[in-house]
Amino acid sequence: KQLLSGQFMSEGLRQQLQQAKYLTQLQYTPSGDEPPLPDKIGYYHHHHHHGARGKQLLSGQFMSEGLRQQLQQAKYLTQLQYTPSGDEPPLPDKIGYYHTLYPLEDLASADLGGVSAAWGVRSSVLKGISMRDGRPYLLRVVCGKQVIPSLEMLGVVRSAVDMWACLAGHPGLLVPLEGLVASELDGSPSLVVVHGYVPGAVTLAQAHLQPTQTASGQLVRNTPNEELLWSYTVQLAAILRAAHATGLALRSAALSATKVLLTPVGRLKVCGLGVAEALSGEVVPANSDDLLVLQREDVVAMGQLLLQLACAVGSLPSPSLDFASVHYSPEFVRLLVLLLGVADGGGFSWRAVSALLGERLMLEVDALAMVNEQLLEDLSHEMENGRLFRLAAKLSFVTDRPAEGPGGHHGSAAHAAYADSGDRYLLGLFRDFVFHQGELEQGRVLDWGHVLEALNKLDAGVSEQ
Repeated sequence: KQLLSGQFMSEGLRQQLQQAKYLTQLQYTPSGDEPPLPDKIGYYHHHHHHGARGKQLLSGQFMSEGLRQQLQQAKYLTQLQYTPSGDEPPLPDKIGYYHTLYPLEDLASADLGGVSAAWGVRSSVLKGISMRDGRPYLLRVVCGKQVIPSLEMLGVVRSAVDMWACLAGHPGLLVPLEGLVASELDGSPSLVVVHGYVPGAVTLAQAHLQPTQTASGQLVRNTPNEELLWSYTVQLAAILRAAHATGLALRSAALSATKVLLTPVGRLKVCGLGVAEALSGEVVPANSDDLLVLQREDVVAMGQLLLQLACAVGSLPSPSLDFASVHYSPEFVRLLVLLLGVADGGGFSWRAVSALLGERLMLEVDALAMVNEQLLEDLSHEMENGRLFRLAAKLSFVTDRPAEGPGGHHGSAAHAAYADSGDRYLLGLFRDFVFHQGELEQGRVLDWGHVLEALNKLDAGVSEQ
């Protein structure tokens, strides 16, 4: 079960949108020496106006169709349950506190010896629902037959959880949330590292490096263009800078194409944090020479990832700067040279990277601001719908109470007449007025505008009868 608070927006955002709605509906009433205003200027008056006076289109009361489908798909993926077929291995009912498990990678290939190129060991990635809060999480299970978990290893993961906690809210990081040892998957004790789950996200390798089949049967790669590569560069630079500024290192394995996720809206999230620390058996302390070495390795790994994506075309045997210099702008190639040159002891600073990004930073900020404004607009519509839903639910609790008592047993006479006396009777009449309008010639009338207007007036306590 999810907490009720998890079904609604935060109180601060609700108040912000409610204040915006109040200011939008504010009407001018002159007092004292204030001059009056005309009823309208051109097509604009003090009410919303589209078609009928003071009415909005029904579509203006809901979020955009594209966002609705995206959120609906995310909800579907969150609730998806696993039904093995053919040679697919079964999954246990739960791992630790997590149930409703669903594989996010091919379990059969993992069982056949699929070794992670980033870590050199087999691992499985599952989605699970927490028994504690009802939310979905990503479970990365390290094969216990290759890596036998120990108390020291579990302690390292928990130390990593504590270190990364300060960046738990960063939009580009899926920090480790929990470490545990479980044997439900294959019978052997295995290390499990828990991260946040992003519905619909795929790895950069799946998005751009692995070929996909077209309608004509051809295998092609979805090679990113330079504009998209610049967007990835800005996001990765922000992620690395945030981690390095807090005295942390991502580890180069977490920056491989199989460990960086691409969300359905084009945002990158680095996953797999905490696993490299567990496999190495140590957490590097801040302000140490070892940490500086790891941070420089992060920068090189970022350059290698961008170069790999830039060369994801044709049948190149390996990524090449020569290929990139032919197909991409000199500015992008200079950035790659700067990042990759750190491996040879070249100088590096995030100030230099920011100078090379230049205009691309402003383009990325503009794009994010536009998306944020559209999301707030859509959210403001749904805030109104959520408020009206709660009002309709309260109304139904009173007016639709059955004559039977709890458990289906017949109650007292007072209980049977619960919804047929006093204010409850008036609320029943109001419910019929709202939802059961009818006309003799046309039969039942389904008027959304009437429902919204009546519920809003009820919520505001309008004295109209």
